[in-house]
Amino acid sequence: MFDGFVTTHWKSLSTAIPKSFPFYPTFQLCFNAFSIMSLNLRTLVEVILQSKEAAQSKILALQRKGERVQARGHCLRRC
Repeated sequence: MFDGFVTTHWKSLSTAIPKSFPFYPTFQLCFNAFSIMSLNLRTLVEVILQSKEAAQSKILALQRKGERVQARGHCLRRC
C-alpha cells in the first residue's frame, strides 16, 4: 500500500516537471534511486514477515514436541 501510494505520487510529480527544468537530471536520478529504495524496502519487509512466520511455526512445533515429551513422562510416572 505504501509503495503504491509513493510510486503513484512520485510518478505524477516526475511527469509534472518539464525536462527543460535546470535540475531535471538530478531530480530524475533521485526519483530512480527512491524507486529502487522503496522496492528494496518492500522486499525487506516481506522477508522479515516471512522469517517471523517461520520462527513462530518453529516455536509452535517445539512447544508441541515438548508437550508430547512431557505427556509421556507423566504416563511413565503413573505406570
